[in-house]
Amino acid sequence: ETNLFNQENITAENVNSVLINLAEVVAMANDLVDQTPTNFGVVVELFNTSVEVAEVTEQGVTAGINMVDDIQDWPEDVVQQMSSFVVQSLETLLTNVVEGENFTNLTFTGEDSAFVAERAVKHC
Repeated sequence: ETNLFNQENITAENVNSVLINLAEVVAMANDLVDQTPTNFGVVVELFNTSVEVAEVTEQGVTAGINMVDDIQDWPEDVVQQMSSFVVQSLETLLTNVVEGENFTNLTFTGEDSAFVAERAVKHC
């Protein structure tokens, strides 16, 4: 089992880089050996911690949405137990952006963002 992820101290200064890098790593995790419950747990933990930081920019939001979109390709038995945490983190991320002082218009380029949330909820 390959653990692709390392724990980070997520701060306002690095939150967007963490989200962007995390999304890139998830996108590259194409092998089942990398799509493990352990790695998924770390992804969920880092994502959840990241969305609590108020300084997330549009790039960070886009990375978070792309990551959630890529996670839907992971094996169902891996994501099933913790998928609701991913949906909650995505909701928190979007709520914080909308309620934040630096809100700008966001364009959701992922065609399946709503589908991802709906699908994840069904598996819980």
